[in-house]
Amino acid sequence: MALTGCLARDLMDSETHPDSLTHDWGGRTISASTGRYPIGGAIMATFMDVHHHMKGITAEDLRAAHKADLDIQDDEKVDFKNAWADPESGLVYCLSEAPSADAVLRIHERAGHPADEIHPVPLIV
Repeated sequence: MALTGCLARDLMDSETHPDSLTHDWGGRTISASTGRYPIGGAIMATFMDVHHHMKGITAEDLRAAHKADLDIQDDEKVDFKNAWADPESGLVYCLSEAPSADAVLRIHERAGHPADEIHPVPLIV
């Protein structure tokens, strides 16, 4: 998820929402301090996770792994956005929105490719 437009334009009225930003995707309000926002009653956050040891991964392999996540993501209320890979280094990166890092890790584990690292993404420009 990326905030669009000029950051100054995206700042909401500081009197009513002093720590919030808004963006064009459905008008969700995102806390500038936590990167979290409500969706369907759950507080969602953005995460970037990293998989190591995937040297030689192909586009077909990456699509299959991403699809495996997508097929079961609703079980944990996770929304996987994108996946990127560097076949030479064996690193794969996944961007998601989820109620917790643990939810993301559980989906990756069940899909057969556990993440080696996960990082919250509290600030997006």
